[in-house]
Amino acid sequence: MRDIEHLQIMLERKRRAFARKYCLHPKAPVGCSRKIAAAHSVQRAILKEHIAREGHVVQIKASVHVEPVGMLWAPERVGVNEATTFFGFCATHDAELFRPLESSAFCFERDQIALLGYRAVCRELYQKQAEIASAEAVRSYVTVNPRIIGLEAKLRRDDALRMGRINAQINLMNARNAYCSMISDATQLRYYAVEFTSPPVCLCSVAFLPEWDFEGRCLQDLRFVEEFKPICFSAWASGDRAAAVFCWHESADSICVPFVDSLRRIPRDRIANRLLAMAFEFSENVVFREDWWESISEPDRQRIVARAPSGVGDFERVAGCLADDGLSAIRSEIKDEHIGYGSAPT
Repeated sequence: MRDIEHLQIMLERKRRAFARKYCLHPKAPVGCSRKIAAAHSVQRAILKEHIAREGHVVQIKASVHVEPVGMLWAPERVGVNEATTFFGFCATHDAELFRPLESSAFCFERDQIALLGYRAVCRELYQKQAEIASAEAVRSYVTVNPRIIGLEAKLRRDDALRMGRINAQINLMNARNAYCSMISDATQLRYYAVEFTSPPVCLCSVAFLPEWDFEGRCLQDLRFVEEFKPICFSAWASGDRAAAVFCWHESADSICVPFVDSLRRIPRDRIANRLLAMAFEFSENVVFREDWWESISEPDRQRIVARAPSGVGDFERVAGCLADDGLSAIRSEIKDEHIGYGSAPT
């Protein structure tokens, strides 16, 4: 069997790991419906209203590359029914829990922000659990096909990463509990949001561990197995304007406050593009308008695609990953700030 066929089989096994269905609602399985929904981390109504064209959005995705054998990242059209979905909530709990986001316009209310954070953390937990299952599926396949060229070194690296993945899963489970408590007690919620003058060109929902701030200072060292603090980010829409929303639990102030403060020290006319670069750096869950993508310069498209594999496999992040790379794909000014934490940049 050729290496490309082995790779395709392993990708199929990985795909199955990312299609497992279960409910991450805090009360699950109590009250769960039988149907596990294809839950949208960015709800379909917002996708359709703001960035879909002819029922499709665009997303940077990985595909099999034949010569040399490997993965290629490139923009791909995705239907709005499939975009940003994951199988992490039953239909009943998905509809009930996120009704404040679905039934009214986003207006930076604390309960809306807490729900944005909870959904982002649940999706990241789902992804991490799928990643662990995926790695095990690949290992099982390679064990019975030991002559696959070039994978021995990858398996050794996966072994080294295994404890990190498990530690990340534990941290995300703890974060899920913390964010769950914020839904009922918003006093634990911390947030920072900006509203822009222009309409959204991209949307995303992600929880990540800020290892460095926007100025390259280390905030937490992820090389060690210990407790880490996540922050949640949503590229969203408020009315017809783009919005960027960060939120975190009060217990993560020591990490998230300096991270956000470093963002606020950036010249205001560069913040939109720095946030865009950050979104692609930390999330494969960014979806965007096709006409916007076609309108930006080729160097900017290359900058964005180059960030897509960051943190995946052998593509490690470095201290300067959030440095200004000159991306100028958005022209937008800040209309308003919404500050829900007790610090200010100096």
